[in-house]
Amino acid sequence: WARSQGAAKVAPVVLVGAGGGESLADRERVAAIFGQSYKKVESLLAPWAKANDPLIRQDGGKWRVVGREDAWHWLSGHLTAVHCTRFAENAEAVLCEINPRYGLKADERPFASIRGAVPSHSRRLHRALAETLCFLSLRPSALGQSRTMPAAARGVVTKVFAKSADWRLWASLDYALVFISEATPDLFLKAVESDLKRDAPAVVALFGEAGNILFGEHPFVELMWALQGLLWEPE
Repeated sequence: WARSQGAAKVAPVVLVGAGGGESLADRERVAAIFGQSYKKVESLLAPWAKANDPLIRQDGGKWRVVGREDAWHWLSGHLTAVHCTRFAENAEAVLCEINPRYGLKADERPFASIRGAVPSHSRRLHRALAETLCFLSLRPSALGQSRTMPAAARGVVTKVFAKSADWRLWASLDYALVFISEATPDLFLKAVESDLKRDAPAVVALFGEAGNILFGEHPFVELMWALQGLLWEPE
């Protein structure tokens, strides 16, 4: 797949990372990043799920890139500024979506799916697009996009944190916070520091949103993981 004539056409898959499933919103985002209909995207990817060295692995209608680092190494050189722009626009929309579960009381959130309080985008796509920020920022292609890619990642993060006064956004970002802190540590720390200067910091509010000690959730955990990860950085 890396050396095939269709490599340039399937290259956007490294920006997406995962797709499929029943979410219409997911399919629309994937199609938008590819710049083609979702049905066309599926037809482009299908042959590479059956190869001896598969690019993607399918499971019950869902698919994911098998080895994102290897795929990025071989296919990112085919990405253009247009691809980066498409990714940025759609990643921002996905990462800025407030999870409806945070409109419920803390002790009711474990039952959010039963009550239909679920986001339009899947957790799989949410996490995959956040991980892409790391590839764009830390491993930009040497073939003409060495500046465009990091700029795209920083642009997404900047727009996401422009809405960070709402504690629900921090909670909704979930594990994406870990990827964001790795991709753009300066922007992440600036967002945390700026928030702490507010009269009612959103990150502090996270600690007051824990539910039942046994069955509840603790939306501050991912923030702590993101901060802890930066402690290993010498800078």
